[in-house]
Amino acid sequence: MKELLLDRRLQMLLLAGLLLRVGYVSHVYFEGVSHPSMDEYETIARQLVAQGRYDVEPGVPTAAREPAFPFFIAAIYLVCGTQPYAVLLAHCVLGLLTCLFIAATTRRLFGDRAAIAALAVTLFYPYFIFYAGYFYRETFLCCVLSAALYVLGTLLDDPRPRTGLAAGLLMGACSATFSSWIPIGAAVSAWVVWKLWRLDRACVAAVYLAVWAVLPGAWILRNGLVFGRFIPGSTLGGFNFYTALVVPNEIQQPGTQPGQVSTLETPDKCDNCHGGYDRAVEPAFNW
Repeated sequence: MKELLLDRRLQMLLLAGLLLRVGYVSHVYFEGVSHPSMDEYETIARQLVAQGRYDVEPGVPTAAREPAFPFFIAAIYLVCGTQPYAVLLAHCVLGLLTCLFIAATTRRLFGDRAAIAALAVTLFYPYFIFYAGYFYRETFLCCVLSAALYVLGTLLDDPRPRTGLAAGLLMGACSATFSSWIPIGAAVSAWVVWKLWRLDRACVAAVYLAVWAVLPGAWILRNGLVFGRFIPGSTLGGFNFYTALVVPNEIQQPGTQPGQVSTLETPDKCDNCHGGYDRAVEPAFNW
């Protein structure tokens, strides 16, 4: 990682990638294209800061969204005040870190030339830039995941308790950001523990497992206490599959009116698919 940062050419690439991201997020935010309420993460963060509660609607606990990203936004608000633009600027930094971690992992596996190519591609990959401008979890998740994979490689190369602690924390953060990662993380963790056991590093494996379980375990415990049932990730699990496979007849007809179909999302979610390009003509704004 240090070698990458010391290369003057790569420093110029990083600066260009940062300026591109800052310019883009500034445009979509100040033009009103990017809205903080997207997918409710920022709304939950506001409730955490203002009331100390994990709610969307005040006084109504939720487990619809995994906790890591709302807590990340809440931490920014505690430092900078409730400034949504600060979250997007943080996304720009996370985006650069993602590119660096990917490049560092590539360098470890394939050498310097491949690392430079990986850095150049990821810095200017359109969707990495696009998601930086919106209040979705993807930018945060990509950063945490790329960091986790890099630190896991370091752990296997040089097994130490502090590296096991960092790797376990990052892998746990992945599960607390995106619940679909829970089974993947469990499989990866089982493989890592097996490798450490073969290297006669049982203590390091124990540290890794203990820390990995903290974040998802705390979320499961909270949900059990609040809702009285086992919720390992999000209560929206399977929702997209259901809405994609089961299409009510009313939705297929022209002239559908609000209230006719109970499974539709609220109108403030329309901009997820029908907005974000021109408020003068886009359906989400006009609706």
